[in-house]
Amino acid sequence: MSDWLRERVMNFTFARGAIQQVPSALPWFEKLIIHNNVGCVLELGTGVGSLSVMFGILCPDRVITCDREDRLTRHIKSVLLRLGVDCVRGDLYDEGFRDLLMILINQVRINGQALLLLCDGGDKHKDFAMYAPRVLPGDVVACHDLASEFIPERSDILQIADNNKLERILVEEMNKDKTRLAVYKKRTAE
Repeated sequence: MSDWLRERVMNFTFARGAIQQVPSALPWFEKLIIHNNVGCVLELGTGVGSLSVMFGILCPDRVITCDREDRLTRHIKSVLLRLGVDCVRGDLYDEGFRDLLMILINQVRINGQALLLLCDGGDKHKDFAMYAPRVLPGDVVACHDLASEFIPERSDILQIADNNKLERILVEEMNKDKTRLAVYKKRTAE
């Protein structure tokens, strides 16, 4: 990461912790949650947990965040606990762990409300390949680090999106403000 980018991104904080997203991402996540009737969030890649706090504020008791490592401060852990955010540790790419996460998210899913799946683990393409096919119609999938770590034009990603009726949305708007998110919405049954 360049010094210029580190200065702009890593000094952006929320809930006394660094947000590892560009600043424009937060309002976009809020819009995605509100305008798509999102009732629960599955975040792949907790990082330092500040974005998890925002999700917990917007969807209290309905957020599961998971990562292999625990990099959360005591402060962030206490805030997440108060918001009812479940912090799960494990190998995101183990099929058994994936199946467990999907069971957990379906237990907190509210009928009629969508899921926001954030692919922000160590391998965004693998996150997408393993988890996106399991979302339901109306659910939203967001992949972070567009162009550097997630390439939506890759043939395997295009095939997964097509096979699972995942339509890319808000492309022009997000490209315009350099949000670095690729967002998909699962089409309803035709």
